Amino acid sequence: MPRKKVEVNPECGLRLKWLLRERGIKQIELAKKLNYEPQHVSSIITGKKRLTPETAYQIADMFRVRAEWLLCQDDYRTQEEKEVASQKAWEEGQRVSAFYDKIFRCFIGGLEDMRGYGLHAGGSDLLTGEYVTVTNAIGDPVGAIPAESFQRLRMEVEDYASYLVQRVIKTEMGPVPQSGREGIEKCQTFKNAVTNLGN
Repeated sequence: MPRKKVEVNPECGLRLKWLLRERGIKQIELAKKLNYEPQHVSSIITGKKRLTPETAYQIADMFRVRAEWLLCQDDYRTQEEKEVASQKAWEEGQRVSAFYDKIFRCFIGGLEDMRGYGLHAGGSDLLTGEYVTVTNAIGDPVGAIPAESFQRLRMEVEDYASYLVQRVIKTEMGPVPQSGREGIEKCQTFKNAVTNLGN
């Protein structure tokens, strides 16, 4: 039975080449450290042979870089780079979440029930924790609901809004207006595609 061909990612060889050039190390020196023939290292660098995980981890230990970077699994050369990127992504996520929360609170703040009661920006209390203020028809605070209840409401509103968007797309959306026979044909294709959305 013939052996399965192994995929070679030439980018791995390029990264190794850049690393050696950056550190001022020759291929023959690396080959000695790895107990490989110089031709083997050269083949990895030129993309003729695959950089195996075992070799990548050996090289990563030597040069204090991440094996995952050498294997082109991500773009973070060092653990520090990865941690900085993760922290930035987390902070960005927090900013987006806070912004979205403000927008949602503004949206909810403009809604009232039939008696004029509504929800408005809340605060925090030592005993009850975070809360959202309930106001009457003239805007006076009359009570509070826990922040957890507000979050549940937010999720339900988001789910319902998503359902409404899907429903209006399925029932109301038409093709981009075009004139002539080509437009009629595209309209029929579009109707078929929308019909398949429900299946």
